[in-house]
Amino acid sequence: DELWVTSKVKVYVVSTSQDVVRQVDKSLKELSLDYLDLMLLHGGDGWGIGPERDVALWMGLIEAKKAGKVQNIGVSNHNRQEIERLEKETGELPAVNQLEFHPWVPAETFELVRWCQSRGIVVTAYGSLGGAKNSARGEVVAQIAARRGVTTAQVLLRWALDQGVAVIPGATSAQHIREDLDLESLRLSPEDIRLL
Repeated sequence: DELWVTSKVKVYVVSTSQDVVRQVDKSLKELSLDYLDLMLLHGGDGWGIGPERDVALWMGLIEAKKAGKVQNIGVSNHNRQEIERLEKETGELPAVNQLEFHPWVPAETFELVRWCQSRGIVVTAYGSLGGAKNSARGEVVAQIAARRGVTTAQVLLRWALDQGVAVIPGATSAQHIREDLDLESLRLSPEDIRLL
């Protein structure tokens, strides 16, 4: 109860709902757990799996949830149309949509985040520090960090949290982990947010 465990089913290694259940079982065995707190379906139509297969794989996660193998099920890198289709075909919305989220994502990502939140779907951000380009090293972020006496990573993580988005930053040291967790007292001003 003190640790939340999330895993993913990679869509390119499964074809059927039963494959998904087997992947859940494999994760449970590898982690020596009785259940997972959250299992994500990692990838949608954009990953070349097609709508029918996406629904079939989602049904596998629903089956694993009904069997008590996972407490919550979600998706990663799914858009609104894909999520609406999953709900229409199965009657079940994902609890979570994990996607890349930082101040420089396209406008449609901001729209997707707002839509998910309006539907009660928790958005979890990967790439919070600017994605592959790591925009955390940008001049504006560095200026805000210097004014606040914090790291650029802390600025961007606080920004995402202020958007109502959960974050899962990677860290390369114990010091980075401590910094990433030390966000409670950090507050960004409206000007900071505008600049980002």
